[in-house]
Amino acid sequence: MKQCIPNDWQPQDATVQLLAQNGVNCEFTLSQVLEFRIYWSERGVHHHAWNSKFMKHVMHEWRRHEVEIAKGQSMHIMYSAWQPLQRAFDILARQGISQQFALDQLPEFVLYWMDRGDISNTWNTRFIQHVRYKVQNQQSVSTKTTSMREQLTDRSWATTGGGNAIEKL
Repeated sequence: MKQCIPNDWQPQDATVQLLAQNGVNCEFTLSQVLEFRIYWSERGVHHHAWNSKFMKHVMHEWRRHEVEIAKGQSMHIMYSAWQPLQRAFDILARQGISQQFALDQLPEFVLYWMDRGDISNTWNTRFIQHVRYKVQNQQSVSTKTTSMREQLTDRSWATTGGGNAIEKL
């Protein structure tokens, strides 16, 4: 028979045991009860199998919890001996960026992130982005056709308007 979730609802012992057999910590399971009860009481939903619904909820939350733990374990601070994974070099190679060019960028990358002291689990992605930036920056510098000296001594801007403004001074 379908009913709203009672204000004092608790999962049956068998439900808690079954979740434990599936690797879910009992403390974690019990910590989910209040949130579950409030959520379903506010919705006013009638259901006939609150324990089954609770088990699905806990399993979903447990998986999310495990993913967060796994992410946290791989997070670390940058260190001097850090090396990108070969996959990072493979991705760059598919974009026409040589492994040697990427390796040449490594000391600057490592030093920057060591100085910042950030903790991350995406160092390879950040390295790929850094190398791409360096390639773009290098290409924009190499496309300039005038030297710095030419740019500093350029007076063509002064000759607009039909005459040489410098000569008029």
